[in-house]
Amino acid sequence: NFVFAKHIIDEQNLQGDILVFCEKTRENRIRAFAEKVFHQRNWTIEAVDFDTSKNRYLNQKTIDIKEELAMKEGLWVLEDPERMKVHHQFFEKKFAFLRERQSQGISHEDAVKEWIGSEKAVLQKLMPDHPLFKEL
Repeated sequence: NFVFAKHIIDEQNLQGDILVFCEKTRENRIRAFAEKVFHQRNWTIEAVDFDTSKNRYLNQKTIDIKEELAMKEGLWVLEDPERMKVHHQFFEKKFAFLRERQSQGISHEDAVKEWIGSEKAVLQKLMPDHPLFKEL
């Protein structure tokens, strides 16, 4: 989202500070991504604890591990525009999967758990050089 927002900001020559709202558990990751993408701009992160799904109430160690992996992956993807294109394809597949499962009456949380079981295979097919395979 930051990459696309930066494109619009640059294309429209928008001026001023950038204010980003994010979910509290994602604050460190969002801060790292903002630094990478908006490093030449003034930006501020406002983290809000608004996620009330089952995922938000996982134990803190699980949330920390999930966030650490997501930050590593995101920073790796941001290093290379080709990786970003493939990463986008990955998320298209993920969203299609989640929408399909939810249209079948599966809850979002349960669909996410199911996706996690197939995520590594999809990612490995799209991005065989992905550095996190040992950690997924």
